[in-house]
Amino acid sequence: MRIANFGQGAAPHGVIRGPDGAAWSTEGGQNAVARGGSADHRVTPWCVPGE
Repeated sequence: MRIANFGQGAAPHGVIRGPDGAAWSTEGGQNAVARGGSADHRVTPWCVPGE
């Protein structure tokens, strides 16, 4: 198993395998939802809009 690098200040929580086969996680440290690529292990965050 390879652990993806979520970046500095990351606090991933609740990792699941999505229907696309990739790892999806809430990312509390960066206020985002993150996708970890199953083939390339790259992490792509989508920031949640602020208030």
